[in-house]
Amino acid sequence: MKQQLRIAVLVTAVADPAISSKHGTFFDMFNQVFQQALVDSRHNDKTAIYQNEKDILAMNLDLDFVPFDVVHDPPHYPTMTDIDTGKYHGIIITGSTDTAAANTPWTLQLIQFIKDLQLPKQQQQQQQHRFKVPLIGVCYGHQIIARALGGTCERNPNGWEFGPTTIHLTPQGQSYLQTGDKTTMCLNQIHEDYVPSLPAGFLRLATTEPHTSIQAMVSTDGRCITVQGHPEIPCDATATFLDRLSSCIPHTVVQDARSRLDNHSAQHMDDLWFAGKLLRFLLGQLPSPSSSSLNGDEQAVPSIPLSNI
Repeated sequence: MKQQLRIAVLVTAVADPAISSKHGTFFDMFNQVFQQALVDSRHNDKTAIYQNEKDILAMNLDLDFVPFDVVHDPPHYPTMTDIDTGKYHGIIITGSTDTAAANTPWTLQLIQFIKDLQLPKQQQQQQQHRFKVPLIGVCYGHQIIARALGGTCERNPNGWEFGPTTIHLTPQGQSYLQTGDKTTMCLNQIHEDYVPSLPAGFLRLATTEPHTSIQAMVSTDGRCITVQGHPEIPCDATATFLDRLSSCIPHTVVQDARSRLDNHSAQHMDDLWFAGKLLRFLLGQLPSPSSSSLNGDEQAVPSIPLSNI
C-alpha cells in the first residue's frame, strides 16, 4: 500500500513569464526537485532517505504538493482545521522577489499565519514541540519565518550572494543533517536580504561567513527548518534569473556569478542531496536537534502519520 506525503506549498512569488516559460514556476521547481530527490534516494545510497527496514516505505511513498497563492487578493491558505486534522503533513514557504521586511497586507497576513502554526504554550510543554506541522522556509521563506518568530530581515551590508555558493555546515548542522564526512554543500543563491541573528529557539546549521552568517537554521523542537539558498533552482534557471536581474546588481557580482555558473554542472551541486534531507525532515527521520542529540543521542523527532492511498 502506498503512503502519501501531502505538502502545502505557500507560493510567495508572482510568476515571471520569462522564467516560468523556460523553467516552470517556483511551485513547479519545488515539486520537481523533491520528486527527483525521492527517485534518486531509491537508487543512490549516498542520498537515500531511508535506511534498512525503511527502504520499503521509500519505494512506496507518493508526494502530493498542493500550491497556495498567498500573494494575490484574496490570498489562499490551508485552513487551520485541515492542518489540525492532519490533511497536510508539512508546509513549504517559497522564495520571492519581494522583501520579507515589507509591511504589505499579504506579508503581514503570512506573518500571522506562521505565528498561528505554533501551538499554545501549554500544549508545547505537553507535546514537546512548538509547531503544529513540519515547516520549511526557503530564501524569502527563511527570512519571513525568522521575522514572524521574533527575528529580523534586513538588507545585507555585504551585498548580493548569487549563483553556486559553497556553504559551510556548522558542527550542529553536520550532526543534525547526518552528513558523515561532508562539511560543505553547494546551492544556488539569489538574495540581497538576510537574517542577521537567530530567533529564539533556533540553532544555526550552515553559514557563508563572513558574508551571511545564518544560511540555515532549525528549531529546537525539530519541526521548523529554513535555508537561505535554493535547492529547488538549478543552474540553468539561476542563469535566467541573473539575466533578468543583472541591471540592478553590481557588475562585479554579475561577472562572478556568471563565471561560477559556467563552471558548475548538476553533479557539482547539492540540490538533490539537500532536498533529500528536507524530505527526511518532513518524515521525522532526522535526530532531535536538542543539545543532547547533537552530542550523539540519535533519538528522532516523532514521525508524522502518513495517508494511505
